[in-house]
This record gives sequence, structure tokens and C-alpha cells, in this order.
Amino acid sequence: MAGFTQEEYEKAKEVDLLDYLMSNGYNLKKVGTNEYTLKEHDSMRINPIKNTFFWNSRNVGGSTIQFLQHYEGKTLVEAIKTLNGESITNYIKSNDKPKIDKDVLEEEKGDLILPERNENNKRAIAYLTQARKIDHEIVNSLIKSGNIYESKEKHNIVFLGMDKENIPKYAMQRSTLTNSSYKGDCENSDKNFGIRLKGKDDSKVYIFESAIDMMTHATISKHLGKDWKFDNRVSLGCLSFKAMDSFLEDNRNIKELVLFLDNDDAGEINRNKLYRQYGNDYKISIVNVKNKDLNQTWQDYLKDKDIDSNVKFNSYISYVEKPFLPPKLKENQDQLVEYICKMLIDENIKTSKIRYLFNSVVKNSCTLAETQDDKAIILIKDEEGVEIGGYEFDIYNKDYELKPLPKTKEEPILFLGREGKEVKENGIFLHTNIITPLYWASTNTCNTGYTNNIEDLSNIDFIMNKTENIKTIVLCPEGDIDFKKQAKDENSQVFKALREKEEKYGIKIVVEEWEKDLYKSFLKEDYIKKPFIPKEVGNNEELYSLLLQKSNIPKNRLIEMFKENHIYQDVDRNMVFLAKDENGQNIGGYSLDIYNKAPQLKKLENTYISKDKEIETINFATYILKNTSNSLEIEQVEEMEI
Repeated sequence: MAGFTQEEYEKAKEVDLLDYLMSNGYNLKKVGTNEYTLKEHDSMRINPIKNTFFWNSRNVGGSTIQFLQHYEGKTLVEAIKTLNGESITNYIKSNDKPKIDKDVLEEEKGDLILPERNENNKRAIAYLTQARKIDHEIVNSLIKSGNIYESKEKHNIVFLGMDKENIPKYAMQRSTLTNSSYKGDCENSDKNFGIRLKGKDDSKVYIFESAIDMMTHATISKHLGKDWKFDNRVSLGCLSFKAMDSFLEDNRNIKELVLFLDNDDAGEINRNKLYRQYGNDYKISIVNVKNKDLNQTWQDYLKDKDIDSNVKFNSYISYVEKPFLPPKLKENQDQLVEYICKMLIDENIKTSKIRYLFNSVVKNSCTLAETQDDKAIILIKDEEGVEIGGYEFDIYNKDYELKPLPKTKEEPILFLGREGKEVKENGIFLHTNIITPLYWASTNTCNTGYTNNIEDLSNIDFIMNKTENIKTIVLCPEGDIDFKKQAKDENSQVFKALREKEEKYGIKIVVEEWEKDLYKSFLKEDYIKKPFIPKEVGNNEELYSLLLQKSNIPKNRLIEMFKENHIYQDVDRNMVFLAKDENGQNIGGYSLDIYNKAPQLKKLENTYISKDKEIETINFATYILKNTSNSLEIEQVEEMEI
């Protein structure tokens, strides 16, 4: 291992994450029986039993080493060196050393301390209706329900978030003075209980940063002639996701979220975080307002409408294009790590080398991981570590073609040296398959990368902007393509463009010929996809007659399935179920010895199909079996009407 020894790496792996955080001054808070968070980042979850963390807003997690990389911004070497410092024995798990009492992290909140109520709410009502232009009916309704009141001493508006028993658990004050911007939470407020306007709808919720924006939305609904009590609305209390989690937990039927966050940098960042956190489970719409927030936009609209009565409020808002949404990842990545180790030909590849790829491929800009639907994925990140795109491939079905995920800008994926430094004479090899660079990266042999378009010379610019000290770029097209010929033809535009890039960056560009499918030489035999060849067709009339007489499948549908070759009888009298790709090509199947008294379903050799197709095929075979196994004698063999 470059930069550290195997012993140092093993020691760093043993460091207790919770002890490390406590000893280094992190502000921890217990949020569950075996779960902690950081007060500065409440989307962080730390599990002391598993010795892992998961940062929900960034969709990353791992061990203590990964925490130092993702949260503290350290390289792998820096993280391991830090964890191998003089005080490492303070953090290594041991039954013999005294442990810091983690119960001190259990933050016991006292009762919510609320300011004394004023005898009336005149100033609060005047501020909300006159200064903020919120409808009187809505303000009075919230006062009556106990969600807002006016404080006695300073005449602030107090907004309350209630629990299920309608007991206040969260409170936020806002000044009613027009020249004051004061606002703040009351002591012992619990952000799990956001300020809500519960509606009649059980499928959708509108989400706002502030309670005033939430009330403004209700006002706009009434202005547009709608029932303002129909919609659910939640104020996040200065963007605490806890209020969102709590509302969704209490309202399991919600299917859609509509985000109305502020029109500023913080609002954009947080609406993207919300989208990434909830986008895989809910339909989400993101709305942008014309002014800083919804209330200011509403006031602008009212002023403009006084001048032009034809002004429509819809022209003051717009729907925002959604950012890239990473798929859900498995918490444990061991299965994919071990699989990659087994599939590559080099027996010396260790899991520790593969794990490096799961943390940071190039300067924290890429991550290799496994999704919850068993796909391998390479996530592309920006300078802030936020995922902005990705590619997936069906690795367990031996399909190594990278497919870009929606909203991914298709740029090269680079695998550099272990610490993000270039190796092997400052050169980089760019390939058109993922296996070859994956192999080179796991052996740390050379700088390498992947592109889906080797002929796109903007790849050169991308590499030079992403790396330092690169002197040679080797483009590795596979098979007999015209690009290779043009690259060597001094009269071609490709040749001239390559020379211009060389002069621009002071580098050497080489086009090196690679045989088609050469990547297979880096894979063990069992991991190379072989063609699916179904068995020869047998007596289809016999199977057709059985299904026609014994199943409930309509005759026209049955004929269609035979005609489209979804089912048939092979020469061994097995019923075969074929799975096809989007082009109608056979990619696998199952056989059922349907005439046997105890029929069994078997996957055919070289079947590579997705989990969805597999489930679909098995369910259909099960349906056939249930409807035919009681009586397998055929009354009469009928000729198929095909």
C-alpha cells in the first residue's frame, strides 16, 4: 500500500468511531437506542454497535476511515496516518480499556419554555394580516387552534409545533416590529415537531422553510378559489429535516411532496438535499418563487395586481428541473467488494484495494458502490462531494456495459493512483469498457479511465482539467473503428485535432489499438458472459393442448405467447419460459418439467436476466403450475391456430 503499511491500515480499521468523535470535540447527540447524530449535521447517523456512520444528505457512509475521508476531507493516507497517531490506543476497541460512558450523550430536554401569553393577539394579527398580507380567516383559525399566539413581554408572534396529543413541543418566536428581523426557537424546542397545517388530503404535503410562508400558501389557495383547508402543509423550522421525517412517519399515506423553499443559495442547496433524501420514496415537485421567499413573492403580486388586474399569480412561480437523484445504496458493500475480487484474474488483488474504489476514485469525485437492487454503480461527485451523475452496470448478470443514469452528463470516469496522484510515468489510459480500468485501478498499476465515446476529443480537456502532471494520454479504442485509421492519417481532421490538443497542453496523445472484447482477458472464465442458446423446439401442439384445456389462459392470449416465442415445449417435453431484452432477443429462461407428477422449475444455462424479469417469469411459471398440476392428462391434442 502506497503511503502506509498493512499494519497501519489494519489498526486504523479497528478505531472506534464514537470514541474518536467524542475525544476530538464533536457535538454528539443520542437519537435512538444505538444511534447518535452530530448536532451540526442532523442527517448524520452513527451506529456504535456496527462502528459505522451514514450521512443521509450526502448518501455516503462507512467506517471511521471513511468518516475522516468524507466528513473531514482527508485522503486515504491522511486518514490512516491520523488514526495511527500517538493516541490511537484511546480509540481502538478493547474489552480491557475503560470506555467513555456514552450515556452522557443522552440529552435530557426539559419542558418546553414558552413566553407568557398576552391578553390579546392584536399586534400579532396586525403584523400577519397587514405587514405580511395573510388572510384574516387563516390567522384567526391558527389562533383558535392554538398554533400561534402573541407573547406578553415583547409582543412577538409565537408559532407552536404540537405532538399527537396537541401538546406544544416546538416553539419559534418572530418579532412583530417592522424594523426588526428577530426570530428564534424557544428553549428546549424539539425540532421533530414542526409547525403544521393538517389538511383533508392524505396523499400530498407542501413543505416550507418558515411558518409565514406556510400561512401564505394557504392564503394564496383561498385567493385562487380553492379550499385552503384541503392541503397538508409543514414548516421545517429553519430547515430541520426532523420535522419532515416526523410528519411522514405520522402520515404514512403521503405519496407526493411539493417543495416551496426560499429562492437563495441556501434554499437551492436544501431543496436538492431534500430531493436526494426523499426522492426515491416519494414523487417530488420543486417550486421556485420570483422573490426571496413565497411571502415576498405574494406581496409583489398584490402590488402588481393593483396596477394590472389581469396579472396571474402562476406567473410568479415556476417548477424547477430536478437534480440528479442517486439510487438507494446498500449499507453493507462487502458483497460487491468480494465479487469484484473473485472476478478479476489477478489472485493478488485484496479486498482492501477494492474498498479504496468504494471510498474515492479520483479526488473525491467518484464512488463505486452497490445499489439496493443489486446493480454496481459509479457515482460522479462535484467539488463539494455531492452526487451529480452516475453509471450503473448489471455486474451479477455479467453485463459490464455502463448505462448512464438519468440527468448524468456523460464525461470520462478516471481512476488515478491510490491518493489521487498519477502513477506510471504520468500517463493515463482511456478505455471504452469498465473492466479494463477497474482491473488497472484495483492493481494500482497505472492511471486509467472509461469513456463511452472514445472519439470525443473533449475527453482530453476533461482529463487535463481533472489531473495534474499528466504528460501522456493513451486512447484505447476497441475493434475495427474508423477513428483509429483517421488518428494515423496526417490529412484527416482527427489527426490535426489531436496535434492541436498536444500543442495546447504540452502533452503526447497516442491512439493504441485494442482488440474487441479484450477486457475478457482480465476476467476469470466463470465471470465471462456466454451466449444464451435455448433448447430445440419439440411438440408444441401437446403443450398447447394441455394449457388450453387445463389453464385459465384465454385462447387468443395463449396463441400469442406461442407465436411470440415466450413459451414453447422443448425436445425433452419441458415447458420453457423465455425472457427477452428490449429488442426482443432471448436472454435467458426457465424450464418446467410440467408432465412430471412433482414438476420442478430450473434456470436455463447462461441465463442473465434482471431481478424484475426473474420474478415475472417465476410468477408466471407458478401460475401455470397451480392450474395444471392436478390433472395432467390431455383429453385431445389440438393443432395450434398459428
